[in-house]
Amino acid sequence: MLKKIKLIEHLALISPIMLIFCFLFDVNAEDGKWVKKGNMPTAKLSPSCVVNGKIYLVGGMSDSPNPLSTLEEYDPATDKWTKKADMPTPRGMLSVSVVNGKIYAIGGVSPSTTPATEEYDPITDKWTKKADMPTPRSFLSACAINGKIYAIGGINESLKTLSTVEEYDPVTNKWTKKANMLTPRAFFSAIAVNNKIYCFGGFAKVGPMANGRDKEEVYLSSVEEYDPMTNKWIRKADMPTGRAGLSTSVINGIVYAIGGQTASGEKFFLTERPISLSTVEKYDPKIDRWTKASKMPTARYAIATEAINGKIYVFGGSEDTIKPSSKVEEFTPEQ
Repeated sequence: MLKKIKLIEHLALISPIMLIFCFLFDVNAEDGKWVKKGNMPTAKLSPSCVVNGKIYLVGGMSDSPNPLSTLEEYDPATDKWTKKADMPTPRGMLSVSVVNGKIYAIGGVSPSTTPATEEYDPITDKWTKKADMPTPRSFLSACAINGKIYAIGGINESLKTLSTVEEYDPVTNKWTKKANMLTPRAFFSAIAVNNKIYCFGGFAKVGPMANGRDKEEVYLSSVEEYDPMTNKWIRKADMPTGRAGLSTSVINGIVYAIGGQTASGEKFFLTERPISLSTVEKYDPKIDRWTKASKMPTARYAIATEAINGKIYVFGGSEDTIKPSSKVEEFTPEQ
């Protein structure tokens, strides 16, 4: 009997230690399940957004050199696609945001860098021209908080990487300059969580090399948080995997950073092929901490992702530098 009591006491001591060990070392770090869904009507690299439970893919780039004006609506409940009214300005490498049920398409390449801002109403299936963004740019990312849209980073016509932040008010149709990001970046992902904006990865710089033709592109793992209330940026914990062309979505306050591209040595020249990633890493803004999740079945970059009803949908992108993908994959994180 005495031995049994001693054993129970011993186990009682071990249990808390094991819990601490599991927390610190992420014993069960990977989670989630992936399912293939119906292909997109158009294989492309295109940004996305959600309105009333439907996902919209706006413009983008296909295997043609010309930017697209197509707008396609996806219903996750039926796994069906519907063609919608074309965007007035065909463009790729733009960003989109939603305010009060309306979609705002901002910037991009058309085929030169454009400041165009256009509003789409899903109810009327109509587009309206809005005030141009002050800084023409592509490869930017935009987020909406409290009825305002923040257009962040990107590259300009001369391929300079930007730290520029401009705020758009759909009510007044006016743009306002805000505090720059700490790190100029392009081809990154920004997302709003708890009234803060988080920017993940991207290219650190794009500039002429010694021969005047090739461009150097350095991949970032850095993360920055922006508070629109104070107009200030702060540095947060780095992503485990430095990458560009990733996409992020939020479920239950946790950010899932999905896919992207990288290269050996953390840099490459445009004459070489980048490495597509299937990496999925999740970030908890409350504790500033990263863990792993189950890898995406198809490694790709320049993807679009959206979260609906506890699931994340991944659209398009490219598995290499030549051909866009039409694949759609659904991810359900383990709860």
